[in-house]
Amino acid sequence: MQHYLKLLGLGALAALMGPLAAHAQAPALTLVGGGTPLTIAGGATLTVVGNATVAPGTTLQSAGGLSVSGTLSAPAATLRLDGAGAQAIGAAGTVGELVLDKPSGTATLSKALAVADVLRLTSGTLATANQLTLLSTAARQAYAVHAGGTTSGTVAVQRFVPGPVALSYHHLSSPVQSTTVADLATTGFTPRVTAAYNPLPTPTLPANQLPNVFGYDETRGGAANANFGDGYFSPTSLSAPLASGLGYAVYLPGQRTPDFVGALTSGPVSVPLTLTGNPATNGKAGWHLVGNPYPQPIDWDLYTAPNGIDASVFVWYSTGGTSGAYRVRNGSGVGNLTDGLIGVGQGFFVRRTPGTPPVSTASLAFTNALRVEANVGLGRAASAARPLLTLSLTDAATGRHDETTVYAAAAATVGYDGHHDAVRPGRNAGVPTLSALIAGQEAMISALPEAIAHGQSATVELTAVLPTVGRHTLAVSTLTNWGATSVELLDYLTGTRYDLHSTPSVTLTAARANEVVAGRFALVFNGRHVLSTAADVAITARALTVWPNPSSGAASVRVSGALAGAAVRVYDATGRTVATLTADATGTAELVTRELAVGVYVVRAQDGRATRLVVE
Repeated sequence: MQHYLKLLGLGALAALMGPLAAHAQAPALTLVGGGTPLTIAGGATLTVVGNATVAPGTTLQSAGGLSVSGTLSAPAATLRLDGAGAQAIGAAGTVGELVLDKPSGTATLSKALAVADVLRLTSGTLATANQLTLLSTAARQAYAVHAGGTTSGTVAVQRFVPGPVALSYHHLSSPVQSTTVADLATTGFTPRVTAAYNPLPTPTLPANQLPNVFGYDETRGGAANANFGDGYFSPTSLSAPLASGLGYAVYLPGQRTPDFVGALTSGPVSVPLTLTGNPATNGKAGWHLVGNPYPQPIDWDLYTAPNGIDASVFVWYSTGGTSGAYRVRNGSGVGNLTDGLIGVGQGFFVRRTPGTPPVSTASLAFTNALRVEANVGLGRAASAARPLLTLSLTDAATGRHDETTVYAAAAATVGYDGHHDAVRPGRNAGVPTLSALIAGQEAMISALPEAIAHGQSATVELTAVLPTVGRHTLAVSTLTNWGATSVELLDYLTGTRYDLHSTPSVTLTAARANEVVAGRFALVFNGRHVLSTAADVAITARALTVWPNPSSGAASVRVSGALAGAAVRVYDATGRTVATLTADATGTAELVTRELAVGVYVVRAQDGRATRLVVE
């Protein structure tokens, strides 16, 4: 049976407050029992002399005023502000949920109040008087729901930064309006910016002058500065705004809790996305560091990418220092960002692409329809069943790993598609990088036509970066719904084919840090290589020969029938490119092997055919 205590007027209030005031040294008001509401009627004011403690699950419902001289402790309870007319709330402390449901009038805070779970703005106005904080911890991020109500004044939105205590790169975004770079300051971290960092090539600066806050601009430096990292720049002033919808790379310690102070952002936010140069040759072309602009998680699965914007989202997860890895989710719900949720204060990368047909302008349009009530990391049901292969690359020394996914979809093609495929924004740092190649670009997700699962053949080339010396394992994480389709890993170096159904892992060994393994491995579906053009198919019937082999002087590499200008690459045992040749009009290229160390190499034509070369 529920019990209700209603204060209908000042007489009833005075009768109650007499005994409460007499016991000010103990908690003056304790509400126990989940679901037990205490209702303060309109026109009445509840004044608690001392502390007020509210048990979990309890609702304190106020249509009148509330004043607590001590501390309000209700971290797992609800304070509901409703009724018409003005309402004064003078209670310092914490509530789990703060609900504003006033058909008219304003509720005004006069003491510092924190919300541990949800600020629910259903109707009316909450005048914060700059006294309201949304809390954030390793376990829980408070968020705000705009469902018809609003706030006036600023709110401090905390954002717990996870990861190692050491300085690390994190991508942050402001959920409030009109705050600045200076607002990132928190215990153990002082933001630092400098215009001296921004010339290209990047000048050498003393460590104590390097910035620790960066924006991203894909137009920076033009095509002459085509590395992905060239897009980072330092704001020139601590008073520079943290613009809504943009992300910032911040080099700060983990286990800290910066906050963003300003008016809560709600409603449409549009971020123009530019495309400068050719994404196939310019590593930063079309990439934008954006961010969740709302004080509430957003769900990327609810976003529909317009023509000219890739449907994939890339979220950076730090492993300490400059090390970290991207997680991805594409427009089909595939990827290792498994729930598709982007938390409060989280920055992320998206990519602008030319589209078909090309579009002159494109903008990333955030709306309240993307906002969801969820704590990031809760997970969700797996995406619809489809033929899917996920490979992982794990560093035995650190346990860190990366993944790439290949799957089949009805609308996918062998070329690049911004909805189904996901080209990575850059290689990981200090963490293995594993990519599928699509039109020469490194991808985290590669989609194949659905016919691959019904007998059509395909070949997907792989590249990898091994961050530390020693053993790394390339292994199957998921191999599902392929039916009778054969799925093999081809090692061009040894000529070995591994059936991934029966041999789900192979070992790679790096002789040096950050070895690039390119041109050595490919995924082969249904047992043979498939080439994309008629010219490539014509080449396939002709042999790739290398002579003399073994060689100790000069070797002539012949690709019979190759197109003039076709590329021939030579890889060492780790997959590192040691030579790139161009076949002449007769299909012949010359390689001087005396410049190579003794060992076994892979010589590979542009169409994927390869043979071994032994240098003695």
